[in-house]
Amino acid sequence: MKTFHSVIRQKIGQYLRQLRDEQKLSLDQVAKLTGVNRNKLNRIEHGHKVGRSDDGYLHHITQFANVLGGDIQSLGITEIDHINFKVFNTKDRTKTEYMFNSIEHKIELEHQMGINLHSMEQLDKLDFNRNSGYGIMYFYLRGLFQYHKGNYERAENELMKALNINKHYPDFQYLNMTAVCHHTISQIMYYKGDIESALEEIEKALLGYEYESKAEDAPPLQRTSTYWAILINKASYLEELKRYYECDEVINRLITHIDQMIDKYKTGVYELKAKLEYRRKHYESAVESSLLGISYALCSSHFRKYLSICNVLGNILMEVNDLDLAESSYKAVIELSSALDEQYISNTVHAYVSLGKLMFKQGEFGKAMEYYQSGTNICMQKKYSGGKYIELLVAIGDLMYRMKESQKAIQYFEEVNYIIKHKHRLKLEYVEVYFKLSMCYIGIDANKEQEYMRIYQKLKDPFHY
Repeated sequence: MKTFHSVIRQKIGQYLRQLRDEQKLSLDQVAKLTGVNRNKLNRIEHGHKVGRSDDGYLHHITQFANVLGGDIQSLGITEIDHINFKVFNTKDRTKTEYMFNSIEHKIELEHQMGINLHSMEQLDKLDFNRNSGYGIMYFYLRGLFQYHKGNYERAENELMKALNINKHYPDFQYLNMTAVCHHTISQIMYYKGDIESALEEIEKALLGYEYESKAEDAPPLQRTSTYWAILINKASYLEELKRYYECDEVINRLITHIDQMIDKYKTGVYELKAKLEYRRKHYESAVESSLLGISYALCSSHFRKYLSICNVLGNILMEVNDLDLAESSYKAVIELSSALDEQYISNTVHAYVSLGKLMFKQGEFGKAMEYYQSGTNICMQKKYSGGKYIELLVAIGDLMYRMKESQKAIQYFEEVNYIIKHKHRLKLEYVEVYFKLSMCYIGIDANKEQEYMRIYQKLKDPFHY
């Protein structure tokens, strides 16, 4: 409260009390008109501090003055001449937030449709009080734009600026920007392949999320549906880390509240539910959940999830030996994803890997290799080296070994080893690759055979050595 020291607060309080007396209004009546707690109004009139920052105090005294038809700047207090009181007017505040939201929608449309709506130019031209908490939204939108462009370092820097500003403006917590920024950073960590850090950011997002306003007179909470998106990603990360017990707890919580979600989020929940039931070998209900997820994905035009759930459905159908339907499901993914942006490449590669495994299961090794080769070609063309590429290499190595082509199998397994050797989580996830390498080197290189078997045993039993 550096700007509003006690002398200034006393002068403002006396002015507002005089206005109220002239209009013969009680504090209770003004409280109803402003939505500001009666006790806070009383403290303002007596020149006391209200709110945890200058912005909070500004917000309250402006509401007070607006209802009474007053103008605080008419008091001639030179110390506050530079302050734009109008920005805290409820109508102006709503308009400012609408403009920010409009630009955010344009950023999302630019990303999804591959068009230029000049969102950044509009953001920089936006007229708002840059000394207010709206700087949080400004830097968040800059970060969101860079995130969609794949400029993850720049995006993270902008988002950290937003979080740093947010610390100084507690009266803007109703915007839930802390949760949104940490959630976006978690997605950046995920795309970098650091799922542990992604999960840490998710926990920060949940910790920073406001379920209800802490102040009685605060504006309505924003982004209330974001909570479900955060929980869905938390369950997804836990699943990838194979922390199934924690994952299933989150999924059950999501299912309990699914009626509160928009269709886009229901899609994610039903995908997670299908995977849970698949792990528990409840195949019939897993198929039902997959079909519900696909239906919601189509209703909400959520194509990424549509492709992802089609792959899940194919996996379930293959497990129950409904191979024709499984094949149709995978082929649907390939047909649709080929017509869409390359952001769907992981789903495409997954489908080719699954089709190859399906052919492998039927003993049609030639067809299996054709599908694997198609997946490899896409990875090379798009310079894709994500998790599904590793699965593809392992699948080809398995096929080569089954065909008694140990030398060729070694090439693919060694490439996997090169990708994962400095990533402990991936080494644990693909530990069987080291066993397979040891088997492949039998009769070829005894030292390599023993080396990879030692690695395998150590990873399977960390206390062995």
